[in-house]
Amino acid sequence: MSPDWSAKEEPVPYAKLDDPQSLNLYAYVLNNPMDRVDPDGHAGLSDWLKQKVCGFGVSSFCASRPQQQQQQQQQVNSPGQLTDAQNSAMGDPNLQPGAHGHPSHCSEATCQIAHAVGANTAPLGPSNGGFYVANQQVANLARASATPGSGWHLSDLASAQQSANQGRLTVIGWTNPNPKREGHTVTVMADPGNTHGATNPTVAQVGGSTGNGSMGFRYAFGGTKRGQVQVYVYTGR
Repeated sequence: MSPDWSAKEEPVPYAKLDDPQSLNLYAYVLNNPMDRVDPDGHAGLSDWLKQKVCGFGVSSFCASRPQQQQQQQQQVNSPGQLTDAQNSAMGDPNLQPGAHGHPSHCSEATCQIAHAVGANTAPLGPSNGGFYVANQQVANLARASATPGSGWHLSDLASAQQSANQGRLTVIGWTNPNPKREGHTVTVMADPGNTHGATNPTVAQVGGSTGNGSMGFRYAFGGTKRGQVQVYVYTGR
């Protein structure tokens, strides 16, 4: 007897034979419960695609998150908490460049990191699951920073490194002027030594041609985008 079922009789329902995790039908969301949800008991690649579609604003594809993930933290995290969340995202196999046929997973990683540290994620993804693409995240953060009580505040590159060193979630976002192309978002990592310079904060880069890892802002975004980015800091409600 199979632990799962399908409308059409299959030896291993809802499994992808090229993905070993999907063959364990007793596992939850391909053994990756930190950033996935399973509303119907058949989580897998289809759920990942649902989250992607959800990110483009199609709410019917959004799954509900556990209630505890929606609780918002109202104090500053320790720099260690922030770093742990960022390292987890950078090392997540599902967020590597090219994973699932997508070159970058920056906006998904930004949302995941925000969840992990208890920030207000409303500007980053729908309340019932998924995440917004980078251009939408940047636009939403701009609106949130102008909304009293959101916890998000407009900042600048000169202050970004100090904010992260204090354990505050700091997001740098760039809006792609081509509406058919995605922008880019990253979070700033704690780096008390200012490895790359005071105005070149250390960021947790996820996706893109540079790959995943800790690097300076200029390397992650390129030298031409310095005057085109926005910086937002979450200080708690």
